Amino acid sequence: MSVPTPPAVAVTVDHVDLAYPKSPAVLTDVHLTVPTGEHLAVIGRSGCGKSTLLHLIGGLLAPTAGEISVLGDTDPTARPSHCALMPQGDSMLPWFSVRDNVAVPLRNRGVSRRVARGRATAMLERCGLGDWATSRPSELSGGMRQRAALARALLADKPVLLADEPLGALDAITRGEIQDWLSELLTGTGATLVMVTHDVDEALLLADRVILLADGAVAGDWPGWFSRRAGRPRSEILADPDFAAARAEILRCLGGYGEAVA
Repeated sequence: MSVPTPPAVAVTVDHVDLAYPKSPAVLTDVHLTVPTGEHLAVIGRSGCGKSTLLHLIGGLLAPTAGEISVLGDTDPTARPSHCALMPQGDSMLPWFSVRDNVAVPLRNRGVSRRVARGRATAMLERCGLGDWATSRPSELSGGMRQRAALARALLADKPVLLADEPLGALDAITRGEIQDWLSELLTGTGATLVMVTHDVDEALLLADRVILLADGAVAGDWPGWFSRRAGRPRSEILADPDFAAARAEILRCLGGYGEAVA
């Protein structure tokens, strides 16, 4: 039995508007295509509509105008079968063990507890958290909780991963460590990633492409460095003159839209 070939395009946002009653438009004529397997980072100032765009792709919101398709499907009720959404914060259930938190997507699909726990344990081992499988989330550090939350999203095994500021609550050192870990984990998976972040370095390091959202529309588009890292250490990439030039250009554009970003 042959395995179906995935579509060439994972996500299409086709001239989408979103506006709430008696409020300015959040998004205006946003057009975006994400090829299958691409890692896309969306950056922009607070309130520019980044999370809104992610929620539209995930089917949590409906556009005022335009159309969104994921894997060729325009039905928003089908999005849970295509997309795994990682919201801001780790959203760990405090009464569950770390293992049972990671197993939630499988249990929601009707997978038996024994099988779900086995797969969750294997994923935790892969993420360096095997020794903490039976612990409660409160026993983990912030970085460990974030790794567990990412493990849960990856274990959902959906072709499209939507991540809303997945590392935003971490300190700079832990954030850098998790960025490196996530880069290694995503390499070779073939998953499509759409990630919202305020961190320009994070966007460039984890994405194949970076777009700037400003005034409700796409205002810039740059190549990322995910595919170009090729195992090079983070310190070497950050010191690369081409990386520094890309970072400076994006920061300049962000500053031009009213936000000074460090």
